[in-house]
Amino acid sequence: MAEESQHAPIGQDDSASQRVSNWIEQFSADLKTLDQRYRVPLDNVSTQMLRETLRQWSSKLVDRNFDKLDRVSQTDYLLLAHELEYRLAKLELDAARDSTAAEFLPYAPDLVTFLKQREDVETIDPAAVASQLDRTAAAIEELTRQVALGSAAVVIPLENQSDPADAADPSVEIDSKDE
Repeated sequence: MAEESQHAPIGQDDSASQRVSNWIEQFSADLKTLDQRYRVPLDNVSTQMLRETLRQWSSKLVDRNFDKLDRVSQTDYLLLAHELEYRLAKLELDAARDSTAAEFLPYAPDLVTFLKQREDVETIDPAAVASQLDRTAAAIEELTRQVALGSAAVVIPLENQSDPADAADPSVEIDSKDE
């Protein structure tokens, strides 16, 4: 009988299956695995994988009958629910920030591709990688030079515009040479 309770399906009222603390350990392990596997900044795949994992855990938690949990498991449940909510909200904010930042980094896609190939331990062509990194360095130097000279126009997205005349245009363009 003891063996049966260890392997009881998650939805049953068995106290071993109702331990949310075990889920917290599994959730932490999942996050650690994702952090180790998907380390490339500005990578949409890693963002999507994390988003999907967080949503799966949220769904799993919602399916749990909260009222049948003991007090300790209810506390763990609430803490895990809040952690999932926080991480999902932070992920969306970070994804929006990264998307905005990528607009100002024209060389970012090349670097993300390079880093993903490196992370996936793909065979690389040294000449192609060197050429790509040279182009990236040149783009960075050119952009830096333009900003230093004041000739680069920068578009800054505005979310809270106070001037009604700007309401039709969700961004304001600043040409640094006009200042």
